[in-house]
Amino acid sequence: MILNDKEIAALCTDNPDAPMIEPFIPESVSTTDNGAKILSLGLSSFGYDITLAGDIYVFHANPALSTIVDPKRFNKDVMKKARIYSDGDSRYVLIPPNSFILGYSNERIRMPEDVMAIVLTKSTIARVGGVCTATPLEPNWTGNITLEFANLTAYPFKMYIDEGCAQLVFLKGNRPNITYSDRNNGQGGKYQNQGPEVVVAKV
Repeated sequence: MILNDKEIAALCTDNPDAPMIEPFIPESVSTTDNGAKILSLGLSSFGYDITLAGDIYVFHANPALSTIVDPKRFNKDVMKKARIYSDGDSRYVLIPPNSFILGYSNERIRMPEDVMAIVLTKSTIARVGGVCTATPLEPNWTGNITLEFANLTAYPFKMYIDEGCAQLVFLKGNRPNITYSDRNNGQGGKYQNQGPEVVVAKV
């Protein structure tokens, strides 16, 4: 069952000590306090639009580096801290052509034991060649979401900070035998309790 806005809101407000999304915005917001347009964030009819924090790493070509990208033996030298730009009311980073960034959500997520979430690209980003490749959030997973964005175009791509970047769609079912927090004898999976930081591939 896909959760609607009322069901999502209840999971975020009924238990103030452990809300599913924190901070939680109970409506869709598409302008700043002074009326400037932003990429919408907050609660929508059947999902929630999360935002990108300002600590971002970009994959870059380094002629002095002889390596391949290997998820089992990831070399962090293929990344560098992205430069933050400002444009009036907005902050952003530039994703180089055919490149990729890693960031994380401003929001901390606490998945219930019988709910999972799928992370989808916002349509405004997708329609100009940006793709969010973040993976599902499993039952009982907790943390800030590491977010991955690819630029499929031949031009620099403007990725806005603190604005809507991806949508979570929540699916409710019966509690699985093993939740994410049950893995490793109750220690949780390898990406459990991610903080507000970029977490690279682990094995």
